[in-house]
Amino acid sequence: MKNNLQKARKQKQLSQTDIAKLLGVTRQAVSLYEQGKRRLNKSDINTLTKYFNVSKNYLLGAYSKEEIAKIVQGRRLDDVKQEKGRLFLIFMPVTSETIENYLIAIGVIPYDIPKEKDLLTNEQINSINFWVENLELLYNDVAMQWLITKPNLDASKEDVLSAVNSAMNTVINASITSYNRYDAFNYTYEMDKVVENHYMQKRLEFLEEHEYWDDEEIDEGHYEQYPVYDFKHPHKLDNKRHYIDEVQ
Repeated sequence: MKNNLQKARKQKQLSQTDIAKLLGVTRQAVSLYEQGKRRLNKSDINTLTKYFNVSKNYLLGAYSKEEIAKIVQGRRLDDVKQEKGRLFLIFMPVTSETIENYLIAIGVIPYDIPKEKDLLTNEQINSINFWVENLELLYNDVAMQWLITKPNLDASKEDVLSAVNSAMNTVINASITSYNRYDAFNYTYEMDKVVENHYMQKRLEFLEEHEYWDDEEIDEGHYEQYPVYDFKHPHKLDNKRHYIDEVQ
């Protein structure tokens, strides 16, 4: 059975012999524990969780919140590399847009920030504490809870990101419309505030009042319209399409 003993050991730069001495077993026994070919007994589990200062679920193979935060952080960093031309991504289970919309929904990014995308600072992106703290609301989602409490899930990185994507979209949708308490998401005070503040709905309205349309000739005599944003010149929300010539 998969466990995180080897990972915890290597993080402390310990050898299998060091763990063998701690548990009073042979080095071969530790090797079998790490390979999942032998089960840790209750006494050894208690010793190891105290020694490494980790939860039983983590030791036995579940994800930690910090590991999940690093996966989400890595996903956002991948987009930074792609923007700089150092990486090409075909498909990922959660997009930077979803991540940023979630952070708007919970009030971390101001809904009226005058940018379309790339809303996080480099300092925020590179701070693991930023991700650990701001992903906390997601653990009210059932699938996210399973990741940190069920050692036998054997979830891949893509599975983690899919669970994150689903939980983030629940929060985003609650910030636009209303929260359905029958969703697979535990009701909390923090979620109530997301619904009350409706930051994502305000974000959509903010973008709409700064959205203009422009024409691009794609071939001779044929034009295609596309949206552009002018954050210095808002227009009325009158359900009409406004064109960029209005402010030029």
